[in-house]
Amino acid sequence: MSGGLFDRLQHELNAREKARGLSMADLLSLPDAERKLMNWLLDRQEASFSELVTQAGESKQRVRAMVDALVMQGFLRKIERGTEEENVGYQVRFARKRGASLPLNIWSALDEKIGKSETGQGES
Repeated sequence: MSGGLFDRLQHELNAREKARGLSMADLLSLPDAERKLMNWLLDRQEASFSELVTQAGESKQRVRAMVDALVMQGFLRKIERGTEEENVGYQVRFARKRGASLPLNIWSALDEKIGKSETGQGES
């Protein structure tokens, strides 16, 4: 059976890995109206489209354009709970944190550093 549950889950996991997400630098570089809306949504954690329109104080068409752009950039996640617009919510999608890369010789570097500090060589 093609397109089974595993395939769909794998597709979603792959899409999540590729999704950019919002970083603090991205938030600061957004236009004022979008940045204010995203800051508000960060506090709320989730909001409906009508709540976003109310908060933005802009026309539905303008907010729809902002929200669609933020979704396309991977900064917002659309959560559908039904077919009607009132049942759609939005959440901020954060960027994945990249793991710190440690040097391969971390233990020898630490041993050397500890050895210098114990003998007093590391002090000025």
